[in-house]
Amino acid sequence: MAARKKRPTRTCDAPGCDTPVRRGILMCRPHWFQVPKPLREAISQTWAAGQIRAWSANCLEARSFLAKNSPSAIAARITGDQS
Repeated sequence: MAARKKRPTRTCDAPGCDTPVRRGILMCRPHWFQVPKPLREAISQTWAAGQIRAWSANCLEARSFLAKNSPSAIAARITGDQS
């Protein structure tokens, strides 16, 4: 029996996440579904259309959204600790 090739992996694009994801996948499932649906759809549509600049801008917006809405960022806003 031939050995299976190991699929290349990378890590999730969400800030601070080191979850491995398959090549061609932007984020791990939990982070992907934290991104607002219209932005997820825009990421998918711009990728499919080959609109790399728009796709890149959408990915940056998604990472920014996740960074601003992480549990630690929310806690910092509540407590006023924004160091």
